[in-house]
Amino acid sequence: MVKMSLLNTTGREKGSSLSFPLTPARYRAYVHGKHQDVVERRIAAAQGAAAQLGSTGSIPWDDIRAAYARPARSARKSYAAALGTALGLFAFLWIAAIGLAVLSVAYERGLPNTSRQEHKPLFATQAEKDRFRSQSLAIGATCAGAALLGTALNRHIELFLGFPTRPTDKLITSALELVPACAEVATAPPGSARADALNSVNRGATLLQQEIARSARKRGGIRHFGGDGSLLTAHARKVRAALAEELSRVVSEREEAARTLGGHALHIATAQAQSRYGMLLVPEALPADPGPDTVDGHSMVKVLAIGAVAALAALPVVLMIGASGSAVLFATLAVFVVAAVVSAAVTGDLHRLGPLVRTVRGDRNSG
Repeated sequence: MVKMSLLNTTGREKGSSLSFPLTPARYRAYVHGKHQDVVERRIAAAQGAAAQLGSTGSIPWDDIRAAYARPARSARKSYAAALGTALGLFAFLWIAAIGLAVLSVAYERGLPNTSRQEHKPLFATQAEKDRFRSQSLAIGATCAGAALLGTALNRHIELFLGFPTRPTDKLITSALELVPACAEVATAPPGSARADALNSVNRGATLLQQEIARSARKRGGIRHFGGDGSLLTAHARKVRAALAEELSRVVSEREEAARTLGGHALHIATAQAQSRYGMLLVPEALPADPGPDTVDGHSMVKVLAIGAVAALAALPVVLMIGASGSAVLFATLAVFVVAAVVSAAVTGDLHRLGPLVRTVRGDRNSG
């Protein structure tokens, strides 16, 4: 173990500074070294806070480190993975941009205000078609550049902020960063320092609850999970309720609740790192009845955003086939609803549309 620690330290020292002449391999070593430095500082802070809280039991820190280890793959495979992400972003940007361009041309020609009998084509002359084709190529090139730049920027942000390898493991980071906040709130003196510590632990616990819900929706990152996903969702709901209960106790039994909350965060980080997604907390720490679930604002925004993008992409098509007036509004609204419902069904958020529908209908008190 000592030998491994020395090897890790040596690797960080070599990769933590740039060396010239700069080559792709050296730059990759520098970026990965920065990533490892951030991870080690985060884990060290959690270890110190755990000691303050008295949670110095058998915490498998090496298992937690393993969740942050970057996969050993060639530069070609790394570039191929980044290119796949860039292609997805390019498709989104290009469809949205072309949709807006067609919509702009349609409004210039007054097509939405034209009746079906007086329908005019979107492009009156061949010159207009050629000009729009040239504009589309320019838009495509711009979107491609933006997609590549955005993907590279996002990749660097993830590395420099010390993100884990798998997106669903971001809750490990949230759990680890909650532990120092719990230690701070347990020892903070009265006054502004304690108020700031309470705000910090509230933000950390809220973020951890959101990451737990996100990981459960994605089945811990297991693709095409063949088991009963509702069990993971129900477990995550109970874990969130347990965190909320301790967070409520922080303002009345500050020290005891902070130690319990910090212990929960350490257990959650360990279980997630060991892929025990259905045992983030032991049954004894979970409430029998977690109570009514609250609407997750982030998931609702994502569902509605997908519906809006689909409606925006469908609008030019609707105009091209000659729809006008109320037919345009009805068709795009139908696409929006269908896309939102399908998206909610795929992500496991279909049940969250119920409160929204009741709110729109105005019968919020209906069961």
